Amino acid sequence: MKSVEKLRIYGLKNLYFNRMLETMYQYMPNVEDIGGVTTSDDTIEALCEFLSTFQRLHRIDMVYDGMMWEEKFRAGLGVMRQYCPLMDHVTLWALGDAYYDKWTAVRETTNASWTWKIDNCKECTRHEEISPALLS
Repeated sequence: MKSVEKLRIYGLKNLYFNRMLETMYQYMPNVEDIGGVTTSDDTIEALCEFLSTFQRLHRIDMVYDGMMWEEKFRAGLGVMRQYCPLMDHVTLWALGDAYYDKWTAVRETTNASWTWKIDNCKECTRHEEISPALLS
């Protein structure tokens, strides 16, 4: 039986998303890429802890319910590092006044330590590389 490697889920927020994944993770042990996650200050650590069950997870795209700035984003990457050792690409969309504040972190592979190349930009709309859940 083939297994899901990419998962895109939209419209679920915080605890609803987490509960749904808790139910499904036993059937999707090979998920490497998750998108559509909505999180906040209250749920980010619990989400990262739960994501550690996906041993192959290396990419996540999430919407953040709140404001974001560089120090806070770096702190979140630190939490992500604790729970998801293979994580190498994080995209976070924080809603600003009239735009999205897009934060992207790509783990640099030039050395063995955990260093991130971080980019931040303002976007009028949220454009994620949308792909359906793929079976492979």
